[in-house]
Amino acid sequence: MSGDAEKYQRLVNRFIALANNMKDEGLDIHMVADAMMFSSAVYITYTAAGNEGGLTESGIEKVTATYQRHLLQVQELKRQQLESGDEENPPPPSRAGRKKHRH
Repeated sequence: MSGDAEKYQRLVNRFIALANNMKDEGLDIHMVADAMMFSSAVYITYTAAGNEGGLTESGIEKVTATYQRHLLQVQELKRQQLESGDEENPPPPSRAGRKKHRH
């Protein structure tokens, strides 16, 4: 794994660990997932437009398409994981095809 891929995987793992900690504190997993999605929406808006702006319609479409790609990638990883029988060690996500967009 390249340096950026390793950094990316560590970030993913940190967010998952944080969500698991919240679950372990007794919070509902659906509420945790919803709060993470909302937080993601706030942060992607900030990264694209700063504190003073918002996404345009095309920016929203780009973010939505990116999120859809991530969901599809997770489903493919889960399928591979089930087929291999290795539920403890899923294949790492790929960042191939990830593009930076101006939103």
